[in-house]
Amino acid sequence: MLYFDIAIIAGEIAGLVLSIEKHGFWKQFRYYTQWSNYLLFLITVVHLICLVRRRMPAWVERYRYYATCLTTVTILVTVCILIPWYGHPEFFLLETNGLFHHLLCPILAIASLPFLRPMGKKDRDGTIHLSAITSGGSQAMFFKINTFGEQAFLDKLAQVL
Repeated sequence: MLYFDIAIIAGEIAGLVLSIEKHGFWKQFRYYTQWSNYLLFLITVVHLICLVRRRMPAWVERYRYYATCLTTVTILVTVCILIPWYGHPEFFLLETNGLFHHLLCPILAIASLPFLRPMGKKDRDGTIHLSAITSGGSQAMFFKINTFGEQAFLDKLAQVL
């Protein structure tokens, strides 16, 4: 697990540097793919510190799992939507930060999942953790005008639960 953490942190730093060089500092935060990778970076740093100290709180592994789920969506969106839509897989996967943020770091995070500690009975409190993702456009992360489709989706989800 230690090696996965070090590789993810190195990949995230390389991706950050390449992204800043290409797009500038603030522009990179327009995209969900960047946010998911930076969350993975932050929680992986915390996870690595806890590994070294040999004290792993359950919340750290839970958030590491969440960040892995988010970067899994990143790689799926890249491979299944962005590349077929725009073409040019080399742009999304090999140029600038794409190799690290769209491919390597998500794959490393997914590969590290079997090494996370399974939750024992003492960690389970009966709470169900659910992630519902609406695809409303990553560039409108802080302000959205059209939320009708998303609200209908969330209403259906609330009915199911």
